[in-house]
Amino acid sequence: MNVKKCSLKTAEHYINDLFLTLEIKGDNQQLFNELIKLLMRYSEQIIKDSWKQVLYSCSLPNGQIAGQIPKLEIMEQIFQQKNMYAVVQQHKINKQPPQKEGKILKLWDIGLEYHQGIITERELEKKVEALK
Repeated sequence: MNVKKCSLKTAEHYINDLFLTLEIKGDNQQLFNELIKLLMRYSEQIIKDSWKQVLYSCSLPNGQIAGQIPKLEIMEQIFQQKNMYAVVQQHKINKQPPQKEGKILKLWDIGLEYHQGIITERELEKKVEALK
């Protein structure tokens, strides 16, 4: 799965928007840099899809104090969950359907028939010999 990682410009846009929304002011350069690094580890689509959940996990400003962002580990969990979901969906798309032919598959089916009592041991031996 070849995906485009979040660019610096896009990450800055998201973090600046977050700081404005939560009215976070002052010297927060270290926090800003950590958030940028976090966002740049994921694809733009993952960030876009999970940003709403990140915003919901923030506490909003109340007029006297600024809002609070969730802990970085919580933000990372949100991105990881969305990333895992995307990987699983891509895997389902790329997954090859099972082959309908081949000796091993036919032997497996014969074994299942025998195990379920559909055929007898003698019929099992005849079917196995016919495959050789």
